[in-house]
Amino acid sequence: MSAKGPVSILWQIIFVLFVPIADIWAFYRIKKLRKALLYLVVPETVLVVIIIVLISNMAIEDPEALKEMSEGLEESIAVTIISTIGGIGIQIFAIYLIYKWSEEWNKQFSKTEG
Repeated sequence: MSAKGPVSILWQIIFVLFVPIADIWAFYRIKKLRKALLYLVVPETVLVVIIIVLISNMAIEDPEALKEMSEGLEESIAVTIISTIGGIGIQIFAIYLIYKWSEEWNKQFSKTEG
């Protein structure tokens, strides 16, 4: 059920950052779940596919490199860096979206009251 009044922006951010699955509920409360799925889940899926392709290419080029970390270390570091930066970027974008959209949601109620 969506919120009937203003929402706490701090709690919305906490839900997005620290509580698994609660980010879905946080976006749903302010009626932005579809946009959030489009803006956050699609890029996450693309990132995962890219990582899988990179790991697959590592395995095809040198199957032993995945077993022996001394060989293929550069590739595994590159994959780790890409996934970490991508994950942090998506989290920052999620915080931005929940903040922006929660403010817009709250402004609807301040206009009607005043």
